[in-house]
Amino acid sequence: MFQRSAETNTRDESLQCAYDTCIMIWMRTTLNIDDELLAEARKFTGEKEKTALVHLGLRALIEREAGKRLARLGATMPKLRIAPRRR
Repeated sequence: MFQRSAETNTRDESLQCAYDTCIMIWMRTTLNIDDELLAEARKFTGEKEKTALVHLGLRALIEREAGKRLARLGATMPKLRIAPRRR
């Protein structure tokens, strides 16, 4: 019976892992989005493409939540030295 070398098995496992990762990254998803909400977003942004609108919305959500997180961290390091600024 034919046996594979350890190197071949490792390479095949690496290729399978890379394939699985690509599938996970580029997997399509079906979204049910309210048409009125989509129309309002198009009106505000001027963006026509639905995918671009979803990306803009996700980025805005991430920025907002990151800002909230940063605000919650405020004054948690009282001994922190202020960084010098250029004038």
